Order: sequence, then structure tokens, then C-alpha cells
Amino acid sequence: KEFSVDQIQIIRDMPLSKTPEITHLIQLMLDTGMRVSECCGLMVKDIKLEAETPYLEIYRNNVRELKTKNSRRLIPLVGSSLSAMQEAVERASGDFIFPRYVDESSGSIKENNASAACKKRLIALLGKDSPTSHGLRHTLQTRLRNVECPKELRNELSGWAKDISDRYGSPSDLKLKAKYLACLLYTSPSPRDAT
Repeated sequence: KEFSVDQIQIIRDMPLSKTPEITHLIQLMLDTGMRVSECCGLMVKDIKLEAETPYLEIYRNNVRELKTKNSRRLIPLVGSSLSAMQEAVERASGDFIFPRYVDESSGSIKENNASAACKKRLIALLGKDSPTSHGLRHTLQTRLRNVECPKELRNELSGWAKDISDRYGSPSDLKLKAKYLACLLYTSPSPRDAT
């Protein structure tokens, strides 16, 4: 189930909750399409805010596995994801961006806890029929298709394939990825909005 344009705007505008990590987590997924598990394992050092094109790096670390080898990637930060990470890095007091969802002693993340917290927050914002946080990932794909982002870039951003980097030996230029993600800040229709 995908999010509508109106729902996306509500998520963009939502105030910090009593638990800021939940707001940051949802807003990060909104404009990156990251999996909940990928978000939970983010470390402060993975967020590159000072780069010409701010981005984050996803890779396997001591608490987070990756779903596939293609899940290792760089994702530009724009819109809600950028502001969420700026605030989260500023608030961080340890190594992890979302420490409440990390269990360092067992070397794991609390993905189910994070998903449940996001679901509760989304229902509070959008009502009981709200799509889940996983719907943010699907919605991003639709939004990218609607701004004519090439399939190779969509796949690379989502960690499904590295067609471009397989051919050329390095990830696609961050500026190119950021260009398409930035388009989503101004136009983000989904099929639900056409009906």
C-alpha cells in the first residue's frame, strides 16, 4: 500500500514526537526508500553531511547484516531525509543514529521494535488505514518512476542492483541520484492520487 501526496506532505511536516528517533526514522525512509533494518544500523560516521552532495553510506557492520550484496550503497540526502539526519547527528551521543534500536551486546538490531514504533506513529498521523513504513519504500519507487528516473538508478538507490556501478566500477554520481530525489520534493504523485 502506497502513500498519497497528501500523506507524504503530512509526514514531511510532522513535528518531533516524544521519541525523536521515530520521527527521524520515518522521515529518513520517506526520501531514501531505505529498509527499516538499514536505518536502524546507521552509525554517525555513515552520515556525510559536509560532502558537496550530502549522503549516507550503507554497509554491513557489527550489528546490521545486509539483505543482498547490492544493498551496500551510497544514498544522497535531500528534503526530509537531510533535515532528519542533520537533527539526528546533532542529537547523537554515541556511535549509532538510532541507539534505541541497537543491541550491541548481542550484535543485532531491533528491527521489529522500530517497525512497530513507526506503524504506531503513522497511524497517529494518518489514521488506522495508514500504509506501513515498508510502504515508504514502494512509494519511493513509484515517485522515482513518475519523475522519469532511469531504472538502473532506481535499482541502485534501493539496493536491488548495481547495473551502472557493475559496468563502470563505481557508484553512480551522487549528484545525479540527488537530482532525481530532489525532484520528488516538488512532485510526488502516486497511482492512488489519480483516482
